Amino acid sequence: MKSPTKREWAITLAESDQHVFPLVPNGKEPALRGDWKELASNDPGKVAARWTRRTTNDDLNYNIGIRTGLPLRGGFLVVIDVDVRDGKPGRQALADLEARLGALPPTFKVRTASGGEHWYFLSPYPLSNSQSKIGPCLDVKGQDGYVVGPGSTINGEEYTLLDVREIAALRAPYVELCGRPRKRTQLDRAISLVELDQETHISQAVVYLSAGAPLHGTYRVACRVRGYGVSRDICLDLMMEHWPPAEAKGEAHVAFRVDNAYQYAQDPLGIDCAEVEFEPVKIADRRADTTAPLPGAWQQPADLWEQDKAPDNIPDGIVPHYVERFSRDRARRLGVDDGAMTAATITSMSALVPAGNNLHLRQHSDSWSVKSVIWTAIIGDPGTAKSPAVNAAMAFPKAVEKLWREEFAKEKERFGHSQPADNGGRRKRNAKNPGASPALAPGQEELAPSAEPFSDDDLMRSLPTEPRLRRKVVNDATTEALGGVLANCPDAAPILLHSDELAGIIGGMDAYRSRGSKDRPFFLSAKEGASFAIDRKSSGTTLVPALAIGILGTIQDDKLSKIAPTLTDDGFLQRFAPVMIRKTGRGEDIPDNRDLDSSVPRVALALVELETTDYRLAPDAAAELDAIEDFKASEYDRFDLSPALKTWLSKTPNEFGRYCLAFHLIEWATGIDPALGVSPEPLVPRNTAVRARRYVQEFLYAHAKYVYGTVMTKAQDDDDVRWVAGYILTRELATITAREIGRAYRSLRGSDKRAKLKAVMSTLAMQDWVKLTNETRGEWKVNPAVHDGRFRTIKESEARRRAAVKAEIAATVETIRSARGNE
Repeated sequence: MKSPTKREWAITLAESDQHVFPLVPNGKEPALRGDWKELASNDPGKVAARWTRRTTNDDLNYNIGIRTGLPLRGGFLVVIDVDVRDGKPGRQALADLEARLGALPPTFKVRTASGGEHWYFLSPYPLSNSQSKIGPCLDVKGQDGYVVGPGSTINGEEYTLLDVREIAALRAPYVELCGRPRKRTQLDRAISLVELDQETHISQAVVYLSAGAPLHGTYRVACRVRGYGVSRDICLDLMMEHWPPAEAKGEAHVAFRVDNAYQYAQDPLGIDCAEVEFEPVKIADRRADTTAPLPGAWQQPADLWEQDKAPDNIPDGIVPHYVERFSRDRARRLGVDDGAMTAATITSMSALVPAGNNLHLRQHSDSWSVKSVIWTAIIGDPGTAKSPAVNAAMAFPKAVEKLWREEFAKEKERFGHSQPADNGGRRKRNAKNPGASPALAPGQEELAPSAEPFSDDDLMRSLPTEPRLRRKVVNDATTEALGGVLANCPDAAPILLHSDELAGIIGGMDAYRSRGSKDRPFFLSAKEGASFAIDRKSSGTTLVPALAIGILGTIQDDKLSKIAPTLTDDGFLQRFAPVMIRKTGRGEDIPDNRDLDSSVPRVALALVELETTDYRLAPDAAAELDAIEDFKASEYDRFDLSPALKTWLSKTPNEFGRYCLAFHLIEWATGIDPALGVSPEPLVPRNTAVRARRYVQEFLYAHAKYVYGTVMTKAQDDDDVRWVAGYILTRELATITAREIGRAYRSLRGSDKRAKLKAVMSTLAMQDWVKLTNETRGEWKVNPAVHDGRFRTIKESEARRRAAVKAEIAATVETIRSARGNE
């Protein structure tokens, strides 16, 4: 029997009077713009519409949220969440609770994606939300809360039904233990729930501002800092010092929003402090050995390196077969993942398609067209083989340039021999190319061949045109250099701007220098292929018939995080496909694939010699454009995406078109049609459009989310936090002190770094790595779980890195000593 779709699940839940609303696919966050509480509905018609794509009437893949705390069949819905993820003791805690308060009645239950359980009950009045208040790893979802409903999926794991009986009434002892929501009056917000400006609260605020606060929404950020129990003046100081956007916004702007937050925020001061949100619960200790440490005293330590793990490798079958075969071969040899190699290969091959080829994205209109011009940035740490991967992909344009150089040399030689002789019988030298004619021996004269007399007009018509060297690859990012190449050889467009360091490309662009933006329109038009005039006072006007420039470069993630804020907000950075590269090993020493190697020039020449043609999507492929538009719209409404990533998303329909055209022509060039003289089909078939849509939606978007959500927002303290964690691992420490950290790590050494050190350690405490045991001495106890082997790979990597640094320092010291000894 076919399993119900998520749309069918949502409708069924609404028909049973549950208030449901869409969650993001593969996630737990609300998916649609607006207040999810207002969107939650038990109207099956409204629910069906929210899970249906308007353009195609297909089901949407939203997960299902169920709002709790609302009236339901004579009670109010409440859900007990039993958490067992990563070995958490939720089931044992529930068993202990039942032993103390009596067994819970059989009721409607759902198995969660992580293996936990949701127990649904009805209470006589709305209950409060809480985390681990009634027991370790037992959360309560009551008034203004929600849970993920059955039929939803997270990472391929489904929320399934464990027990389908009616929802039972929650017994009175549990109702009393959960408690009513705390009622708040207008006066509550003026009363602080904690003593203001405590050191731990300020540290929490610093961690939030420097690492977790959004880059927009000053009022919202100020409200959050206020919630940490920080006074108005300290809040302003902290935001100006630790919130990255504050300097650009200006102190007057920030101060105005802070004043509004402290005047109009509805919650009391200190509402976000842990001692307020999680009230202590006294539970009888029934263990035989009460002197042993309490179970669950430590939570599971977070993987601080998890954000450094690039997205999964590229799915099979979403690029042309030849590209997949070539990329996998080169990736194996270099020891890198297939995805980065694939992205670089597609970019280099797409630059070979003449700029006169267009894909019209509308079925009946020519108003929207794109060219096969792609920009890709390969991003990774030093030593991840970024440059070798890009250089391997450059085999295709380099094969074309090799042929062009050979043709140029022959044409130049013919041109030299064809120059007219002067009155003395000697050939005229080319003033621009004095070396165009062969060298003569001393005293030797090169006589012009005898010829019939002809007129000056005949001479001008018969003179050969001086050959020009066509260029496909350019390394100079200046407007003059790029425009000169395209003006000199328009038929070479698009050219490919290639550099081992993308930061150098951006630094070479006048458009992004601090003293002006005169060239900005040039670079923002470089993917369109239209004519463009470059005006300079010194050199006049250079007319570029077709401004089309592909870009393929590499950049370190640290450099990208630093350079990104310096760029203007014109969408230049969002024109790139950002792809992380990951090292998979040392690279395999395998025999050369001669068939594959020999095919590179053939494929490259087939692409570069294409006749200009206008292409369209086949009628059955047009639905893929609708699909990418729907995808863009649904993701754009997500609350957790940065404005920069939303700008990237807004360009996905155009990028889909570029990849459609590139894939279609690559598939033609790598088949038998070029050898038979058969031109590409003018209609892009559906299977090619599906691959292009999946490449953008499943592969590129995963990397873009990672880059914009992690690399671009990398906090300054992240490296410090991981350094201390690595130090704990490699030294196998049970405790650690501020003095020990300062002695071992210069970045956190000295009294002036005390606040920074506390912020770093507060982050580690929030991630359950350490607990403060002596604030005066600055001493922390280490969670024993960090040494249980879960971070073994990180520990070994850190040990190797630290040993290498020590060895390098020792070698440097020895070199200095030797030099001094020889003086």
